[in-house]
Amino acid sequence: MDTSPTFTKIAPHPALTPYIECYWMLSVPTGAPLTTQQMPADGRVELMFSFGGASRRWASDGSDDCTVTSHSYLLGVRGQGYAFDHDAPPRYVAVRFKPAGWAAFAKLPADQAADLHVGLDVLWGAPAARELEDRLESAPTPQAAARLLDAALIAHLTPPDHLIRVLHAARRMQLGSADLTMPTLAGELNVSQKHFERLFIRFIGYRPSYYARIARFQRVMYGAMMGNGRRSLGQLAQDAGYYDQAHFSKDFKRFSGSTPRDFFAAQHSFIQVATPEQVVEFLQDFN
Repeated sequence: MDTSPTFTKIAPHPALTPYIECYWMLSVPTGAPLTTQQMPADGRVELMFSFGGASRRWASDGSDDCTVTSHSYLLGVRGQGYAFDHDAPPRYVAVRFKPAGWAAFAKLPADQAADLHVGLDVLWGAPAARELEDRLESAPTPQAAARLLDAALIAHLTPPDHLIRVLHAARRMQLGSADLTMPTLAGELNVSQKHFERLFIRFIGYRPSYYARIARFQRVMYGAMMGNGRRSLGQLAQDAGYYDQAHFSKDFKRFSGSTPRDFFAAQHSFIQVATPEQVVEFLQDFN
């Protein structure tokens, strides 16, 4: 019996692309092994429609705080690494928003959902949330589920003032321009630096300086996962602006929940596609 998960990613309606990165669907069949997974820090909000039993999430720093969720929810931006598992094979239909993109659809400030699960009934009211959840659960194909999401999100699309500019600023920070500063970004938005910070906290969920740290960590993480061993972690970290190995290792542990070696060796695609020689070379700075 095939126990391989099924993963599908679909683009949203063109009217939603300024705010939404993608829709994704995951289905894990009965009989598949249920393992604990790492969930790194991320400046993006996700709308999670869950149809596969309860899940548990806890901070990877070893704290006792644990969230148990058995229904659909908004997953706020994550400022640290988490671990999670499920009590049954999971099935998700999800919306992954661009950084700040969630603000186009609800009045809930992003900082009030940071590192939290928020029930959909709190966001859109119980009847509307339950109706959408039921329709998604019975959708015959991923494409049909995507069209249901398109209709629901277009109906809630009310982008506030300045949102497009904050989206642009977040994108600039994701790309990591060497000459990028907070005064520069505030000037591009034509607002004071203090007002820029307030907008950023409201729409993104964190201060610009903290989000910049998350974005820098992600550039290294994704560069490692996609690089197939061509460059070492040390080289990637230096290019991203980390001034030494200790600086990088501290941020990596904070935002992933583990050391670089353990994180990549556990589950990520770099290790799966690289040769043993490439893995040794890539990780040599972190023995």
